[in-house]
Order: sequence, then structure tokens, then C-alpha cells
Amino acid sequence: NEFNLNKYIHTYIHKIMSNLKINFNQIGIFFVTSLILFTAIRNISLIYYLIIFLILLYYLIKKLHYVFIFDYDRILFQLFFYFTLFLCAWSFLFISNDVVYLSDFRDNNSTVYENVAINPLIGIPRLLLMPILAFLFVNLLDSKKNFLVMIRVILLCYVAAALSIAYQIYFNQQIPWFTDSHMRGGYIRYASLLGSLSIYGSVAGYAIIAIFSPKILENHILKYALAIIISAAAIFSLTKTGVIMVVSAFLLMAINYGAINFKKLIYLLFSIFIFGIISYLIVSNNDYLLNYLNTVLNFTFGSQWTLSNPDGIKYINDTPQITFDYIIHRLTQFSSGSFDYYGLDIFLFGVGVWGGAGVMGYPDGVSSHSGLIDLLIIGGPIYISLFLILYLRVQIYFVKNLREDLNIFFFISNILFIFNMVFISGSSFQPSISIFFWLSVAYYIYSIKKLKQEY
Repeated sequence: NEFNLNKYIHTYIHKIMSNLKINFNQIGIFFVTSLILFTAIRNISLIYYLIIFLILLYYLIKKLHYVFIFDYDRILFQLFFYFTLFLCAWSFLFISNDVVYLSDFRDNNSTVYENVAINPLIGIPRLLLMPILAFLFVNLLDSKKNFLVMIRVILLCYVAAALSIAYQIYFNQQIPWFTDSHMRGGYIRYASLLGSLSIYGSVAGYAIIAIFSPKILENHILKYALAIIISAAAIFSLTKTGVIMVVSAFLLMAINYGAINFKKLIYLLFSIFIFGIISYLIVSNNDYLLNYLNTVLNFTFGSQWTLSNPDGIKYINDTPQITFDYIIHRLTQFSSGSFDYYGLDIFLFGVGVWGGAGVMGYPDGVSSHSGLIDLLIIGGPIYISLFLILYLRVQIYFVKNLREDLNIFFFISNILFIFNMVFISGSSFQPSISIFFWLSVAYYIYSIKKLKQEY
């Protein structure tokens, strides 16, 4: 009996230690993901980079053998990962570059001849960060529960970012270690915990989708409270992208839920209706919020889209409105300038990290203002093709299995992600913008493996 008791105690302790080990691994990846998303912390101390590096290195060493395992289920991701590693070495061929460009694209006589020297070691960590994090997602998140928790952690980071914007507006003071604020529409435009001024608006739609997804949050009061916080911060961020992403999120959810489940569509429409009433009551009874909202609507869509304005306030418009001509100009003008600047090398294997311009730490480079074109410039036709094939493969799987809650969440989020990719430079490498896409790749690989095990 004493022997059996000792054996039982030993088995029990071993089980506890195994669970602690699993929980430690999970907590570690949740923690480092939060740190990576809160890029503003880097302005406090360089220790921020050291902590992220050490945690990623620890997990990478533990899972390094998976880099050399050729698994059909993850082959597309592995090819993208391998090619990214190749581009790190390829980038050293472009340390010194002779470039020709127009200092003013409106003046053909403003040609500039210049030698540009770059240090690839500045851009390589930025190029590797999200593919490495995705690699860890693939090899550390081994249950649906883990993915749900990760989604909630990311959502919590977005909410914290929203509150950081609201805090600065309420106290009318920038947080010292945040990115410098700027004026837009007559109001101060503040950054958030996520980093630069424009980042928050790009991710607000993701947060709305997560909030109203059935399995991610179940408390209805919490849903409405968080939705109001996220939407209000999208307005306070004074970005056209924020308004468009929030509206697009609601439309995409209505279309997709309507296509698979009428009851879920009714629930969603009812939630949107309640959310709309609460938001209207808050805004209509607060002139400050109303003017903020009208300012954003004015410089995004035009004065005809503003709400009640009995005092006849003239809202400032100091940024181009969203029109078809503006979209075409943005898609073509910047891309054309990038092609001229980087030359024909982009059509072989790209020009490496130098092609990412400011996103990769080279502020004097020419940005394409498009995440998709960035991939072409950085890694050539192969790189953008690998990415698009991976994206389409993941989306095709999700749309074929759309009735599963996380599948529809990732499917809709990835549609917003590709919108960001078209118009926002560095989207695939910017942590807050790309995090759900890379998580969806890991969930796709997990789901395929699970299906094979079941059969």
C-alpha cells in the first residue's frame, strides 16, 4: 500500500509538472505576442528588444527541429519562411546602391542621381519577426482553446491601445514615450500603444469582428462596452482607415453570417442595432464627441455625410477625401515611383530589406504605400507569389468550412487584412496589422492536422 501511495504521489506530481510546463509555454507565447504588439514600449528602453529577442530565441531553439521537417500540411508556409531567410542574405548585395529619381514627381527636370548606402542588419529583424512568430504559433498552439485565448489576448491589446488614445484625449496630453502627435482636422491626432499614428485605425475592424464573434466573447454587456471603446478610439485616432474598417467589418460579418446561418444573422443585426442606438445616444448628447465624429466623416467622405450640425460648424478638411480617383492615384503614383527608384532588380529576387523603406527602418527610401507591392520590391515575383498562394489556400479552406466559428472569424479578418495590404505599406510585417493573418495560418495548419487524425 505504501508503495502504491508513493507511486500515485509521484504520478500526480509528474502530471502537475507537465501541466505547469504546458502552461508556461502558453503563457510565454501570449506574453511575447503582447509585447510585440505594444511597439510603443520600445521608446522607453532598449531592454524591450532584448526581452523579445530572448523569449523568441528560447522558443525557437526548442522548436528548431521543425524548421527541417518537410510537412505537406505546412509546405506553403515553410516555403515562405525559407524564402524570407534567403532574402536576409540577399539583402547584403544592396549595401551600396546608385539610384535615379525625381525629387518632385510633377517636374520631369528634377532628376536626382544619388548613391544610397544601407545597413541590412537594421531591416532583417523586422523582416523576420512575424514569420518567426507565425512559426511559433504553428508549433506551440496545439488546441482550439489555445487559439481562442490568443485571440482574446490580441483583442485585449487592441482595447488597451484604444484606451491609451482615449486617455490622451481626456487629459489633453500626449504620453511622453508615444510617437509624436500631429494635427488633423483641427484636432490633435494621438498615437497608441500599438505604435505609429496610423496603426490603430487599421486594426479597429479586426477588433469589431472579434467582439461580435459568438465564441470569442459571450457576455453581451461586455461586447457592447468594448465595441463602443474600439469604435470611439477609431474616431479619436482621426484616420480615414479607422472609419472604413469598422464599417467594413460590420458589412462583411452581415454578408458572411447571412450566407451560413439565418439565426446568427438575426443575432448580429440585432447586436448592431443595439450598438447603433447606444452609440447615437452617447454621441448626440455630447457636442465634443459629435464634432469629433463629424470631422472624421467630413475628411473621409465629405460634408454631406456629417451628422446633425445645428450650429453650422465648418469642419476642417486637411487631407484628401476617399474618392475613386484618389484610390487609383494612391495605387499607381506611389508604386510607379518605387519601381523607378529601385530599378529592374525588383523583378529578379527583389532588393531585400532596403525595398521596405521606412517600414524596414530606412526612412530615406521610397515607399510604395502598399503591402503587396512591398513584397514584390523586397523579394521579387517569387515572394509575392508565395504569399498570395498561401493567403488564398488558407482562405479557400476557411470558406469551405465556414460554419466553424473560428474559421469564419479568420476568413472575415483576412479580408480586412488584404484591404490593409493593398493600401498600407509593410502590412504583412507590421505586428498589429498582420497578427491575425499569421495566427490564421497556424490555425489552418492545426485544423488540417486534426482532420487527418480524425480520419
